[in-house]
This record gives sequence, structure tokens and C-alpha cells, in this order.
Amino acid sequence: MGPGRLVGAVVDTALEAGPAVALAVLTTLAAARATDLIHAGGTTASALSGGYAAAFSLAAAVFAVAAMGTPVLLPARPRGNGR
Repeated sequence: MGPGRLVGAVVDTALEAGPAVALAVLTTLAAARATDLIHAGGTTASALSGGYAAAFSLAAAVFAVAAMGTPVLLPARPRGNGR
């Protein structure tokens, strides 16, 4: 297996595993927050809502940072003569 295929395999694996890991982290965060709210005396419905709100807030913050960082991290396209 050449280096090009190895790099392709690593990228494919990252593209497959990345969303699964992110979902696991967000689900764990939601469950932990819901458990904390239940132990604080909240109802099950409000605890679940609070857990999901925490998970979605984290996801929104990550996406916002990624959106702001994209123009900084990606190289600018060279301005040519229209080609």
C-alpha cells in the first residue's frame, strides 16, 4: 500500500469516526446535565430539556468558532486574470 492510499484511508476513517465521536460527546454532556438537574430537584421533562439545551449550545459554539476560523486558516485564492 502506497503512502497516498494510506493517507486516503486515514482521512476516510476520520470522516467516518468524527461525527460518531462528536455525537457521543454531545449525548454524554446532555445526560450529565440532565442528571444534575434531576438531582437538583427538577422534573424529568425540564431536566431533559436542559440537557439537550446544553448539548446544542456546545455544538453551536463549536460551529461558530469553526465558521470564524475558516477564513483565517484557509489560504486565500490567488487573484488572477479571470482564469
